[in-house]
Amino acid sequence: MAVLTLLLLLVMQLINSTSILTGNSNKRMAADSQARLLLDRMAQDFGKIVKRADVDYFFQTNADNDQMAFYSETTGYYPSGVTGNTPKSGVSLVGYRVNSNFQLERLSKSLVWNGVTSSTIGAGGLTTSDIAMVFLPKTLTASWPKIADGSDDNYQVIADQVFRLEFQFLLKSYTDSTGGTQPATLSLVPWDIRRSHTAPNGLGDVSAIVVTLALLDTTSRKIVQESQYQGMISALPDAGGTTSALQAWTDSGYLTASNIPPQAAAQIRLYQRYFYLSPSS
Repeated sequence: MAVLTLLLLLVMQLINSTSILTGNSNKRMAADSQARLLLDRMAQDFGKIVKRADVDYFFQTNADNDQMAFYSETTGYYPSGVTGNTPKSGVSLVGYRVNSNFQLERLSKSLVWNGVTSSTIGAGGLTTSDIAMVFLPKTLTASWPKIADGSDDNYQVIADQVFRLEFQFLLKSYTDSTGGTQPATLSLVPWDIRRSHTAPNGLGDVSAIVVTLALLDTTSRKIVQESQYQGMISALPDAGGTTSALQAWTDSGYLTASNIPPQAAAQIRLYQRYFYLSPSS
């Protein structure tokens, strides 16, 4: 009986260890799968971003999660209030933000800047007079104020495991007035202050948009209290200057600084991708 009991204990420990390893592997696969799908979606949006000097961009670097909105030649849906069989526009207002439930949301608001009239798209829709809304001097946040204050209700959850979003810009190298070469560098703004630029100018200074994400799988989230999320976010510091956000997060010691259960902290996954842009039109 003693020998049988000992064998049963050893088998139970082996099964338990195997179960833990399998569970952790499944959590990582779930996070990897969601991150891949999200980053591929972002690649499509950034790949068709409208790069013109006469349109505006909204890239807001907050103390915690960043927020962005821009015009992209991707299809979207019309805002609420638009009815009928509406022709689809090939241009959308696209945005990304982390909501109050610590989930990443995406906005894709189809625009009607191609001359479609209000009678075509239904009462309450955009009119031809709104075409000018997307061009400067009308800024993006002036045209869409709810984007800036966070009250726009056209966002939809696209990645429920993402709780942290940071973005940076990889600026192009260039030859200065003395003939010297200034190297490519990371920046928090989409223009090159080394050239005394102060506006995006069609993202002409930007070689790539750099997005850094932190994910926590659905199972691990169940053991994290809502009041602990802020500490989990703050443990991943904001991107600063020329330092990559991923490098800052890796060096931050977030596994111990987040003050969440160790089982959950160990499952936090970090991802970063450079989205290289085509030349400006």
